[in-house]
Amino acid sequence: MGMHDPFAGYLTVIVITLVIYYFSTAFLTGWLAEKKGYNSVLWGIFGFFFGFIALLTVGFAPNYFGSKKEEIKVNESEVLCGTCGNKVKRQAGIKFCSTCGTNLSI
Repeated sequence: MGMHDPFAGYLTVIVITLVIYYFSTAFLTGWLAEKKGYNSVLWGIFGFFFGFIALLTVGFAPNYFGSKKEEIKVNESEVLCGTCGNKVKRQAGIKFCSTCGTNLSI
């Protein structure tokens, strides 16, 4: 009878779990960075190597586009969002783009 390593199955489970963890944090970090206006590829790489720390860092980072007032006047009744290009009607009380949430100075 041959000797069987009792920890071989556990090692496989640990490796698969770590691979899923690192790829998922890379994806989530890159996705969140893109939503906030940062470079998604660079943050995805950070997410892969630094995991949850990179995800928290980009999660608590301010919106790159949202920190500035982004608007381009189309005419007197509409402005064009500088982030996504959506036309937003000038109305009292509307301060954010309905598509991407960018702060508009209407």
